Amino acid sequence: MHRALTAFALLLFSPLAVQVQEHAPTADVCRADVAVWSSSDLKADYYNAETDSIKNKTPNRNELNLLPLTEIRARMSEMQKCREVDPNREDSYLKAEGFYYDVQAERWYRFLVRHQLLAQFEREDAAGKR
Repeated sequence: MHRALTAFALLLFSPLAVQVQEHAPTADVCRADVAVWSSSDLKADYYNAETDSIKNKTPNRNELNLLPLTEIRARMSEMQKCREVDPNREDSYLKAEGFYYDVQAERWYRFLVRHQLLAQFEREDAAGKR
């Protein structure tokens, strides 16, 4: 009986047992988030820092580059949902999503370069491996 209670307690409190109900954002939340997450100043600062980083071979210390990839992907996901919630502003959400995809792609590229995998990727792509 004690084993059964212990097993039940482990199952009950395990991370797999916890399911978070995720709700679609409201149009107001979408509009507020896209305004902050996709402002022209934020984009310009990010791209300027990225350019400087490439040019001078220094780390990009922009606030977006400090966010974990999980947050970048969460923002992309929210912008996808916002296109459905607030279709009249679909274009602004699509642009924001594209911007965060660029941020993610820059990280992928840097990973490939850092681990000397870019040449291998290019060879395999040229050979038709996709």
